[in-house]
Amino acid sequence: MRFELVDGARTECVRCSKDDISAVESKIQEAVQSQAWPVASKLLKNLAESDVSVELLKTTTVGKTVAALKKAADAKLVMAAKGLVARWKQMVRDADAASS
Repeated sequence: MRFELVDGARTECVRCSKDDISAVESKIQEAVQSQAWPVASKLLKNLAESDVSVELLKTTTVGKTVAALKKAADAKLVMAAKGLVARWKQMVRDADAASS
């Protein structure tokens, strides 16, 4: 699954790498700065549908970036961000429990 945004930048992945996550994170930050809520929503949806590993969540700042969307002016974006953050937190808890 590849995501293409209007400018042609790759914005989603099936098995995400650190570079993929960084690229999507930058696009989200740009969308928020310009208050392009539909673009931010699409990027968030793409992230939610992608296979983001626990390792990537722990080694990147994408979780913080998505968590910051919980303060956005768009109600749908806020709800999507809350749901994704909750899902990712559970993934990390489950992985930590399995490894201990």
